[in-house]
Amino acid sequence: MTMMTLLHTTTNMKTNDEILARYLSDDSVDFFSAQRLALLCMLPFDMAKTYLEASYVTASEDGTLPEEEKWVENFDIKKQITDLLPSLHTALNKGDNMYVLEGILYLKAWIWAIDEEFHTEIEPYFEPGAIEDYGKELLNKISNHFGYKPTIEDIAFEEVEENKEE
Repeated sequence: MTMMTLLHTTTNMKTNDEILARYLSDDSVDFFSAQRLALLCMLPFDMAKTYLEASYVTASEDGTLPEEEKWVENFDIKKQITDLLPSLHTALNKGDNMYVLEGILYLKAWIWAIDEEFHTEIEPYFEPGAIEDYGKELLNKISNHFGYKPTIEDIAFEEVEENKEE
């Protein structure tokens, strides 16, 4: 499902203007700039290019960007969320906590754009001092919401780490 399809089928999907307004606002702390980048990536290239590096815009417009670096039009937010969840669970269970916290900020921005009700539900987790265990509870809540179940390898790794502490 493409972003344009989501715009027409999801009644609470934010508009490009709403996404840009949030990108431009300074109403939240974004230590990694992850939320701002996540918001920018949701916009069509023509709206986003004002905020991109000039060299990227030039290379994009003259067709010299490598395929893997090209701007993704019709950004599929739900796919981005479900594609990121496995790597976040693996990172959490291996102790790569900074990667997990940055990834959770991406998820927060994407969830805001497609599911305001769920975003409101998880917002208390982002209050200062509210994220415990490097976001494990929050990551599990988001995973459950989007139907992702951590793999047996993730669970086994976590159990091994917990047994080491005893």
